[in-house]
Amino acid sequence: MCRQCGDIVQHRLGDDEARRSANGHFVAPTIARTEIIKPRPAAPPAAGAPAPKLAPKIVKARNMSPRAQQLRAMAAHNHRMRGRAIKKQQQRDG
Repeated sequence: MCRQCGDIVQHRLGDDEARRSANGHFVAPTIARTEIIKPRPAAPPAAGAPAPKLAPKIVKARNMSPRAQQLRAMAAHNHRMRGRAIKKQQQRDG
């Protein structure tokens, strides 16, 4: 929220930069991404250590009924439309 005009400004967790309010004031994010997700320390593997074994990937059978296919198609469509709307809004905000 802008402290000067009270406008609500939405920030992305991936960005640590300030955004402008509707009146052009810069508003810094209140929560940094590093406060939510702690970075992992990089630990190189030992020189002679064997590579860790990966667990086998379990594939779950997909429901192929016509209704399930229709629901998946609608979900995919909504996902694409939401992505386009967000991209359009970001282009508009500059």
